[in-house]
Amino acid sequence: MGSLIFALLGMAFICNPEKFVSYIFRNPELIRISGIAAIIFSTLCILYISIKLFDKKPGLTIDQKGITDNSNYNKVGLIE
Repeated sequence: MGSLIFALLGMAFICNPEKFVSYIFRNPELIRISGIAAIIFSTLCILYISIKLFDKKPGLTIDQKGITDNSNYNKVGLIE
């Protein structure tokens, strides 16, 4: 939900940057670039979340051998 809201806010930044001009952010082009960056970042987050959502492997396994970590993008594997 957070990534979706972030993407919608990025779309608002791209469509109406003049509406978001403030004392701190005075340049509408900087606001538009921030909107593009927000959409790219949120799209990557949504893709990663959807991949992990349908992943069948257990994220963390604790057994006699040690801890097997498959919970994030940098899969460490077996930690003895």
